[in-house]
Amino acid sequence: MDYVVPKTGFYCKLCSLFYTNEDVAKITHCSSLAHYQKFKKVLNKMAKHLPKTDL
Repeated sequence: MDYVVPKTGFYCKLCSLFYTNEDVAKITHCSSLAHYQKFKKVLNKMAKHLPKTDL
């Protein structure tokens, strides 16, 4: 049990990063270029699975 320690914080599932500070996680990280690029990839994948509609 030496390698298991309790942690409280914020984890970005897109980037696999853990933050102990809420402002850093939500403001600084989520507005970073790396996070935005990963977010765009996820949105593009989701859009490919949506049914096409006639407009």
